[in-house]
Amino acid sequence: MNLLIPPDSSTFQEITTRHDLFLFDAYGVLFDGTKALPGAGEALQYLHKANIPFFILTNDASKTTEYACTIYKKSGLPVTQDTIISSGMLVTDYFKTHALDGAETLVLGPERAYSYVTEAGGSILPFSIDARPDAIVILDDKSEVSFHESMQTLITVLLKTYSEGKEPHLLLANPDLIYPSGQGNFNLAAGSIAGMLERILALQFPASIGPEFVRVGKPYLAIFNKALTRFPDTNPVMIGDQLYTDIKGAKSAGISAGLVLTGISSYNCALQAPAEIKPDYILKSLHI
Repeated sequence: MNLLIPPDSSTFQEITTRHDLFLFDAYGVLFDGTKALPGAGEALQYLHKANIPFFILTNDASKTTEYACTIYKKSGLPVTQDTIISSGMLVTDYFKTHALDGAETLVLGPERAYSYVTEAGGSILPFSIDARPDAIVILDDKSEVSFHESMQTLITVLLKTYSEGKEPHLLLANPDLIYPSGQGNFNLAAGSIAGMLERILALQFPASIGPEFVRVGKPYLAIFNKALTRFPDTNPVMIGDQLYTDIKGAKSAGISAGLVLTGISSYNCALQAPAEIKPDYILKSLHI
């Protein structure tokens, strides 16, 4: 039996009799950064055979959906590109809403993911302290330069740009603070970077709260709506490993949520969680 708390003692297979659309987080649920997690491939294969649709809702904006699909497939996960919904895809919606076509944009993230910004209409600026952007988009850490150099560039650009009276749009695709990086290890995610920058801005401009990044991705509703609008008349469930992103986001979207204990949040934390982030299911793994 995989389910550890009410509504009853069920396996993943039995949960499929209650829900006809599955939403999965990627890291910590299906994938640990290096390989598929126990039971993940088996669970997706079962959904395929049962004709139950699913999506991977990931805050990882460091990869295009095409590239992510290739990696997941190599790890043994039976996915297609159209089943992956990345927080990076929400950049287009933000740029469209704020009429940012042609906006000069400073991007933190690997160059392989720049297409999220260029397809949204943004013009990529060189990642330099001399940039004075219309928008700053944080997709992920920037693998091409060191973390220290990335932060030095962003801090300098932000402080100089605001000091000169210009207020760029600030967009954070991935609100996660940490993520599983394989073999039981963890690493900082983009949300931690944005939080540090916001704290610096608040100290530098004490007359106000300070400029803040607009956050998309889980737990915010936009990424859930991307999936739910494709299958509107369903009874979905979100399977994730983080209470404050996956479970909170699902609850905010009005859908059921299951916590799988192969990632970040623990069994005890789930039991003690307030109602708005308490999962409906807790599973040891995705084994059928």
